[in-house]
Formats: sequence, C-alpha cells, structure tokens
Amino acid sequence: MKRLLDISQEYKADNTINSMRKFVKKTLSEIFSVGISRKYTSFLSNHDEIVIKRILNDKDEDKRKKFEKLFSLTFIDCLKKFIGENNFDEFDGFPTF
Repeated sequence: MKRLLDISQEYKADNTINSMRKFVKKTLSEIFSVGISRKYTSFLSNHDEIVIKRILNDKDEDKRKKFEKLFSLTFIDCLKKFIGENNFDEFDGFPTF
C-alpha cells in the first residue's frame, strides 16, 4: 500500500511570513517529500519521497499521468480549488468551501 505519512513538525511549525510565501508556491510533491514525523520509527525519514517516486514511476500510464498532474499542482492551486475559484480534474470528488 502506498500511503503518505505525516510530515515532520519542524516543517509544520515554520510559519513565518517568508516561509508561508514560499510554501504556497511549492508543489504538492515538494511539500510531501520532506522528512516524516519522528513518531514513525519503523519507516525511513524520506518515506514519503520514496512513495511519491514509486507512484510517479508506476507502470499504469493513466495512473502515473493523473498523479503527475496532481503532484505538480501548487498549494495555492489547492486553496483556489477548495474555495471554488478553480476546478481541476485531479480534485474531482473533493469538497469546496
């Protein structure tokens, strides 16, 4: 099973203005490729990065293309989707607020 784990607290806690400006421009792949939380002692610290690479190298071409599009979206793209400003096919089924 390919499952992403929680990211490390150090990445979540960095909430300075400059960090937030950079964060909203990062792709989902960049966001989830950072180290995982220390509570996961049975996994490598780069577990999520490995999972993302496996997904992006999947033999199923349709699945691979869908995830390539998804992981290339920026965080701001996600926010725009959730407030109903933009609609991406990758987010079909996700709610808007």
